[in-house]
Amino acid sequence: MDNKNIIDSSLTNSDSNAEFDIRNFMNYDLIKRALLQHPTELALFEVTCILINNNLKNSYEKENLNKNLKDKKNLK
Repeated sequence: MDNKNIIDSSLTNSDSNAEFDIRNFMNYDLIKRALLQHPTELALFEVTCILINNNLKNSYEKENLNKNLKDKKNLK
């Protein structure tokens, strides 16, 4: 089976322009294998990871928008 996630819910890391995924900060494969016999919990786990990534992405984008607006005001 391909290791790529079906749903790509990543964001761009401002430091390295690399994709960020909360699943990279846990033993995702082990957790997923442990939950294979519990499909409801596995689905909730996947949704939770997606929600965390989306929330971080939205926060990052909002922070960058505010920074850009502030920079434009300083140029005037």
